[in-house]
Amino acid sequence: MSRFALLKELPNRTSSEARRELLREATESLSGRSGTLSAEASAELDRIMASVASEFSTQVRAEFARLIASNAAQFVHTAEHFAMDEIEVAAPVLKHSDVLSEDVLLKVVAEKSQAHMMALTQRSSVSPRLSHALVQRGGDEVVSSLLGNEGAAIADSTYDMVMERADASPVLQAGLVRRKSVPLDLLNELYLKTEASLRQEIMAKFGQVEPAELEKAFERSRIRLTSRYRQLPQDIIAARQNLGPHSNPNRRRSGLRVFPSAHCR
Repeated sequence: MSRFALLKELPNRTSSEARRELLREATESLSGRSGTLSAEASAELDRIMASVASEFSTQVRAEFARLIASNAAQFVHTAEHFAMDEIEVAAPVLKHSDVLSEDVLLKVVAEKSQAHMMALTQRSSVSPRLSHALVQRGGDEVVSSLLGNEGAAIADSTYDMVMERADASPVLQAGLVRRKSVPLDLLNELYLKTEASLRQEIMAKFGQVEPAELEKAFERSRIRLTSRYRQLPQDIIAARQNLGPHSNPNRRRSGLRVFPSAHCR
């Protein structure tokens, strides 16, 4: 048996001294204090750690997760296992491990807590797909943290989702205004929705932009608003059917006029 295979026996070790010795050896291997591991040894330790990690206490798992998150070796299986663990264990891996695939990160968003999602927003880079999932499932604090991470790539469709939520969320308004890479046309739309201090920040940003670039941003904003308010609501067809086959939404009948329901508020 290799020295790492002994970790499989950890749950059966009743001696505290024996358990500490096994954990010490694994910790030294992960931290590199016992020398550089070969690719084969790293793969074996990764496989064994992932299979027996649930037998460790939260404190031990958290320590191993911290070492794995900062380790250049490919401890993929163990990192994936810890990513789905409770937040005390998962946090360092979710924030710092480069071996987690996008599919694993999306699984964390779909199945784990807001605290797990908050940790994901603090990664050095966040893909557009992951950003979109975080906005879909994350609360305002999660989305605000994502906006504060300039390493997060955010697509236009994702910004649209944030803008819709920002109408009723000062936290998201502040996050958008203070994001360095936020599109200027979004700031233009936000201006009348925010408090005075944020308006001052928006104007300060506008003052740092060339007039031509600012005018392009205003034009994009006008196009977005025109498109949004010209779009008919989804229930318009059903409404017309209810009024009868000869109804016309632009014709007055009996002193009433039918408007698209989205604009009658």
